Amino acid sequence: MKRRRRCWLTAAVCLLAVLALGACEAPKVKTKTPALLLYLQGQRLADQELYGEAIAKFQEVADTNPGTLLGSFAYLRIAEVRMAQQDWDKAETNYRLFLTGNQSSHLTPYVLYKLAQTNHEQSFTGVFFPAREVDRDQQPNRETIQEYKRFFFLYPGSIYLPEMRVFANDARITLAEYERRVGDFYYNRENYHAAASRYLYLLRSYPDYKESDQVLRRLIQSYRRDQQPALADELERLTAFRKDGGPAAAPAAPGAAADEAAGGTAQR
Repeated sequence: MKRRRRCWLTAAVCLLAVLALGACEAPKVKTKTPALLLYLQGQRLADQELYGEAIAKFQEVADTNPGTLLGSFAYLRIAEVRMAQQDWDKAETNYRLFLTGNQSSHLTPYVLYKLAQTNHEQSFTGVFFPAREVDRDQQPNRETIQEYKRFFFLYPGSIYLPEMRVFANDARITLAEYERRVGDFYYNRENYHAAASRYLYLLRSYPDYKESDQVLRRLIQSYRRDQQPALADELERLTAFRKDGGPAAAPAAPGAAADEAAGGTAQR
């Protein structure tokens, strides 16, 4: 009996010793990589064109450092990497996230320029021979023009303005072609009222369109076939006056009745 009691006592002492040793061990702490180091790691990965890993690093910096300068710059770096990947939508999102927290940054003109560039790039399709598609969604082109107007108002002396102007001019040409395409669509289906509305909108909105004379002829034909000879005759007189040395501006609506006849400005 004494022998059994001694065995139990020895086992209890051993158990207490094990527990005591466990309590003396230092607790394991999961350390976090400093944000600046993560940012630099992401930069190095981006330089090596390891874009997926770079984005993960920058995203961690942005998520764990909200409202800080480093966190906002992480969004800027993500946008730059997305541009390299030609992921225009996500690039635009991250540029705007940067601007949200840095509206007065010295980099604002650059970021606005990059936003215009993303819209410019979204208007192209095709892998091997990218081209501007007239039949696709025109919202990127409209946004390009709006970004240019905003940029011109805020930063008229910026070094980015000439290229912004190129983006805006390309967008205007595409939008004009789009309006003509829609007008021709209605014209070919003998919906002359809708066709006239589109042609008139084109001439008013894009007076420098390179084929405005052809659009004007189509507008006159649309008025005649829509049983509006008075409007067609007035436009022909205006056209003759311009050819004889009159003002070379695109025609406005020929009389107050033209807006009603053509359905007013084409609505988006």
